[in-house]
Amino acid sequence: MSTEAVLHIVQWLLGISITLLLALIGAIWAGGLWVGGMNEWKKAVNDKLEDIFERLPPKAVAGTSPLALTEFGKSISKELDAESWAKKEVKKEPFFSLQRKPEYEIHRFCADYIRQRKFSDADNFRSKMLSCAYNHGTTINEVEDALAVVLRDAVLEIEPYKHRATEWE
Repeated sequence: MSTEAVLHIVQWLLGISITLLLALIGAIWAGGLWVGGMNEWKKAVNDKLEDIFERLPPKAVAGTSPLALTEFGKSISKELDAESWAKKEVKKEPFFSLQRKPEYEIHRFCADYIRQRKFSDADNFRSKMLSCAYNHGTTINEVEDALAVVLRDAVLEIEPYKHRATEWE
């Protein structure tokens, strides 16, 4: 092979190498712009989601096991004097059937008892619940959830229930 041919091949390889290098630099630069744009877009979406979540009312019940009241739920309970109400309610006949039931069944019973309005409304408690929901800027469901936890705890404080179903077997 002649020197001219080798020189021609080297020039050709050098041209291709420079072209590939420029293409790679361009791709990296364009990728960087795209990633930067995506980061800005993600930040805008996150900001909008945070704005939406800030508008949602707080939860009255924490998603722990067993279910417990949050500070917001305690505030609802205090306004309704729910503990005294629950202590009166658990002395009524429907609660006598709960002996030896697991805690989750007792909680489900208490939630149904409140949601289906099986309690006596002689002292206009339902109206107090609605007023409480309005005062706290939340839904009646959140108030009912808080009351279900308070009522369940009152049931579990009655002497026959203090020993959980698992302890009796």
